[in-house]
Amino acid sequence: MILAGLVLLAVTGQASGLARDEEVLFFPSVGWPTADGRGWELEIRGWVFEREERAAAVSLFRHFARRKAGLERDPRADALCAARARPFLYDNERGKSVAIRLGPKTYVLPPSAPGGLVCATIVISRAEAEAAARESREAGVIVYRAVGREEDAQSDAGDDDPRAGRGPGAPGISGSSGGRVHLLSPDGLSVVSDIDDTIRITGVRDRREMIRSTFFRPFRAVPGMAEVYRRWAARDGAVFHYVSASPWQLYQPLSGFLDRAGFPGGSMHLREFRWTPGGLSRFLDAPAGDKRAVLQTLLERVPRRRFVLVGDSGEADPEIYGELARQFRAQVVRILIRDTTGEPADAARYRRALEGLPAAQWKVFAEPAEIADALPPAP
Repeated sequence: MILAGLVLLAVTGQASGLARDEEVLFFPSVGWPTADGRGWELEIRGWVFEREERAAAVSLFRHFARRKAGLERDPRADALCAARARPFLYDNERGKSVAIRLGPKTYVLPPSAPGGLVCATIVISRAEAEAAARESREAGVIVYRAVGREEDAQSDAGDDDPRAGRGPGAPGISGSSGGRVHLLSPDGLSVVSDIDDTIRITGVRDRREMIRSTFFRPFRAVPGMAEVYRRWAARDGAVFHYVSASPWQLYQPLSGFLDRAGFPGGSMHLREFRWTPGGLSRFLDAPAGDKRAVLQTLLERVPRRRFVLVGDSGEADPEIYGELARQFRAQVVRILIRDTTGEPADAARYRRALEGLPAAQWKVFAEPAEIADALPPAP
């Protein structure tokens, strides 16, 4: 996990130091009030890479994944696997400087890490945040854009549409790469949602099925979950944070899946992953500590904000959520676990994982309709 660092304000006209064949893709993140309440801290996260087709490597990946998944050759499934595999084989660009424009100012981010990831925190005033939020034309969201290469900087400056590059499939640097920051007010409601087997049918408990659903099949939503989330967003003003053990290389297909299935927009928190020998096994064995660290950071940043944690019983969500609820008792107001293992709500596992929590604070559900009205009323 990359630690955020403050960036410096650049001089007017500063551009990104990327070569023509290098690209940057930004991930939706969060912003939170400064400790003195006079401004906002905005998290900026992205990935700098160079596309490499590497047909032989893609073919080898596909062959290996197909064998692990127990599948026969199928042209359509193989084509989808190739598309999903390519980002894992891109060249991660280390030590690259990226400049972004937010409102009238340009900021230079710290150099990208060995995995190509860049992460920084920008501090802006309350007035600057309000102006940027108005320009974004979307409540509670600030949009920024990458400043292009030196030869693109002049043409970049004339494009004042703050929504440029909001789509998940728009990497690049010539004015097309944009990022989004979701602002978290001190008092409000956040829904932290797991992705795999909570809102997307993945089959994480069956390795063959997980490989099939991740690389060889279109992503499928758990029926009814998008409708429940949209209701929470519209009725309760919930802000969403999607957390998964999936690597950042799957951000684009996952983001497209969320859009197509009708889930509310929100920040995304995936894990860093670099392909090495034995990479598929490491991909399948995601450490639970990554998710715990992401959630703890969110809770600590906005200590008065209320959180609802939604997950499933297929992995360690009940245990992670129970631990955090005991640590942050005033903030975690609901835990909702989708049953994927057939364990009853009074199973010994849940008694251990959620020990010490009031019975009304958590719920195991089979159908999304059961949690449509599960959010607590505003205080």
